[in-house]
Amino acid sequence: RLTRPLETLTDASARIGGKVLRTPVAASRTLDGFLGHHLLFKCENLQRVGAFKARGALNTLLWMQEQGRLPQRAIAYSSGNHAQAVAWAAAQACSSGTCARFTLARARSNSSNGASSAAHSFGEPAQTARRA
Repeated sequence: RLTRPLETLTDASARIGGKVLRTPVAASRTLDGFLGHHLLFKCENLQRVGAFKARGALNTLLWMQEQGRLPQRAIAYSSGNHAQAVAWAAAQACSSGTCARFTLARARSNSSNGASSAAHSFGEPAQTARRA
């Protein structure tokens, strides 16, 4: 439970500021007219990994780094934009000093759809990717 959510948001904003994009908010008069409501769209698809998840992944790893608790390996059980965000955040954490390696563990259902599992390591002399 967050006891001071505004402070937490302010800290997170300062932590990730300059590392994530400030994405625009867009509106559509056509959709507003069609639906009878004023809609706003936060264009997080323009974010570095194509999703808002970059914000949370980066904030988490940088917070852990501040606390001296950055793990040697970050694992995402995802084959989508969450995994991309964690991989990107691990690379960012590495560029600011301490390295975190990233492993992608894809769900079994994705394997049955023809996807293969992959492990990506960041922060080593050569960035490598190997198929599992």
